[in-house]
Amino acid sequence: MKNILLQYPGQFQSVMTGIAKRLEKRGLNSVELVALLAQPENESVLDKVADILAEAVSDAKSALKNFFTANNSISFSFGDNFKNWLLSKEFKYAERKGNLLKRDLPRNMADEEIFKEFKIQPYSSISEGLSEIRDLLEKQSKGNKGELLVKGYWNIFYVKLEDGETVVVFLSWHSDIRDWDLFANRLGVGKWHEGHRVFFRS
Repeated sequence: MKNILLQYPGQFQSVMTGIAKRLEKRGLNSVELVALLAQPENESVLDKVADILAEAVSDAKSALKNFFTANNSISFSFGDNFKNWLLSKEFKYAERKGNLLKRDLPRNMADEEIFKEFKIQPYSSISEGLSEIRDLLEKQSKGNKGELLVKGYWNIFYVKLEDGETVVVFLSWHSDIRDWDLFANRLGVGKWHEGHRVFFRS
């Protein structure tokens, strides 16, 4: 089990959420569970907890695979925010409405300026935003030319999280080690340089 969690570090939060939900369905909370486990005659409870943990890890692995294994040839690196805010949530492929648009920044711009100038609506869910990103990455898995910039510039997406907060997701092709680097941050942290590209739906 430890090896599985190490293999999927970005899914740890999802695993813990899954455990809590499964305990709740069985009428237990964490405090009650600890009390039960402290009683030596309750070995059956320990078995149930092991089953719950295995189910939660399995679900987290499935969510991760749904995002990554559409194209096994893509190599990724991830920032902590991207892992914790987006990959720790259940991912289901989502179709998007409208047309995909892209705009290269004409000058250094803050997130607020980008929203106002290009009239951007963020992707309405994590699954919607990640589905868009995955589809684009599949076409440029080796850093080949396409919609995404591959010459050191950032590709920018705005995605709404489950709690309603909009965050900025940005990715770039790392030519030295030949992988895609994906990060996320809260809005308003500095400015984006001229030439970076923002993606959104009409």
